[in-house]
Amino acid sequence: MHKFTILTSLYNSDTFLNNYFKTIFDQLLLPDEIILIDDTKNPHNLEKIIEEQKTKNRFKNIILLKNPKNLGPTMSLNKGLLKCSNSLIFRLDVDDLWLPNHTMQTLEYYERDSSYLIYANSLKQKNFLTTMKCDEYFINENHLIHSSWLINKNICKNFQYKMNRPSIALEDYYTMLYYKWHNFKFFFSNNITTIYTENISSHGRRFLYNKKYIHLRKKISILFLKYYLKNKNFLQKINFILFQFNLFKFIILIIWILDYLKIRYFFLYIKKYFKSY
Repeated sequence: MHKFTILTSLYNSDTFLNNYFKTIFDQLLLPDEIILIDDTKNPHNLEKIIEEQKTKNRFKNIILLKNPKNLGPTMSLNKGLLKCSNSLIFRLDVDDLWLPNHTMQTLEYYERDSSYLIYANSLKQKNFLTTMKCDEYFINENHLIHSSWLINKNICKNFQYKMNRPSIALEDYYTMLYYKWHNFKFFFSNNITTIYTENISSHGRRFLYNKKYIHLRKKISILFLKYYLKNKNFLQKINFILFQFNLFKFIILIIWILDYLKIRYFFLYIKKYFKSY
């Protein structure tokens, strides 16, 4: 198997570190290198914790990079990407977990076909709702779990996350759009080996109803649709909407673009209203 790096940006991580290191060192296939970026609000004794983990797991190659201030996930991850000594890089957020076979299984996908830029777990067929909502074109929803990503820099040596906005949790979506637009391929598996943690303090949860987030999310959806319709004639566009993208999913997209989140606001308001009584 190939050598690989695990890359993590740490922010407000004190309650997750033990499980984070455990999920790494429980893997059937261990990394060659772990790179951590201290993006503030981490334990004051972070360096000591890392040294203890090195000794406990007999693993020396854990590199800690410190940000002078909170830079957000995009800039932190890009800082780490520049320091990775391997071309195969797993991203793992500190509050997420992997099943013990995650790295081995993902690298098996890579072994079968090394032409993809990103290998990831997909939520597309997790249940009935995600199957209806998600599409393989990333237009309605981002169904890839970001902590499952294996980045293949053999395909793109200058790979970077896009959108340097610490306050907007859309770096994964915008990065996918950028590389899709430049004709890179993504591989996704419905065999989920990543355990995504519903952390209320995470960027994704905190900015879910942020107006800038909503605006950009809608804009990116439209751009994804334009990407798949570019260079197609009228009949090809109709074919894509009816048979490839699916007419039902196209209707979902229209609802999303028009006011899907306002419908969600309405139901949240009703829920809060009844809770108050």
